[in-house]
Amino acid sequence: MEAELAAVPGREFMPAALIDSEAEQEVDPAPPPPPPPVKPRRLTIQLIGKSSLDGDAAELASLGVDEYAERVLALNRLRLGHLQLGSMDGLDPCNAATHLYLQHNLITEIESLEFFSQLQFLVLSHNKLTEVSGISHLSSLLHLDLSHNQIEEIRQPVATFPSSLVHLSLAANPCAGRRGYRQEMIGALTGLKKLDDLTIQAWERGAIEEEDDRDDGDEESEIAESVPSVDSSGVRDRVEAA
Repeated sequence: MEAELAAVPGREFMPAALIDSEAEQEVDPAPPPPPPPVKPRRLTIQLIGKSSLDGDAAELASLGVDEYAERVLALNRLRLGHLQLGSMDGLDPCNAATHLYLQHNLITEIESLEFFSQLQFLVLSHNKLTEVSGISHLSSLLHLDLSHNQIEEIRQPVATFPSSLVHLSLAANPCAGRRGYRQEMIGALTGLKKLDDLTIQAWERGAIEEEDDRDDGDEESEIAESVPSVDSSGVRDRVEAA
C-alpha cells in the first residue's frame, strides 16, 4: 500500500494528514456484527385471525371480541407460515381446520393436534423438528409435508403415520438420506402414492413385495430345518412289536 502511494506524483508535497487519510480509505471495513437471535412468537387468537382471516381490514377491526373469536374458530384454512412461531401451542381451539400451514417457523415439536379430526393438509416444512410424533391419530390426513427439518430417523412408520396418508415429504431431512429409506417407507405405508414429490411406481411396490415373499420363504425354510426329523420306520417297528 505504501509503495503505491509513494508512486503518486507530488506525494512529497502532500500533507501527512492527507496521506494517512488515503491509506485509511483502502483498509477493508470490519465485518458487520451478527444479527440478534430471533425471538420465537406465541400463537394467539389475534395472530391467527390476522394471518388467516379474509376480508377488509377495517371490517375485521370493527368486529367485537366474541365475533372475531367465532370467525377464527370457524376457519378451515390456517395460514401461519413465516411467523417465527416457537411452538404449536395455542392451536387447540381451531380444531375445525382442514388445512394447516406452518412452514418457515421455529417449531421443534408437533403438538396440540389432539382434536383435529378433520385435518387433511399439514405443512411443517422448514422448521426445527427432530422427530415425528403426535399425528398417528389424524385419520383424515392426506398430505403431510415435513421437508427441510432435522429428523434423523423414522423408527416405526406404521405406528408413526396415519394409514390415510397419500402424500408424504421428508425431503432434506437426515432420515431421507439413509440407505433403504424409500423402500422402507413404501413398504410400510401401503396407501402412499407420492413420497418426497416422487410418484410411487407400481414396479417399486412389486419389487418390495417380491423381496418380502423371499424373506418369508427363507424364514419358513429356516424353521423347517430347525425342527428335528422323526424316523417313521423306527416308530412303525415299535408299534408292530407291541
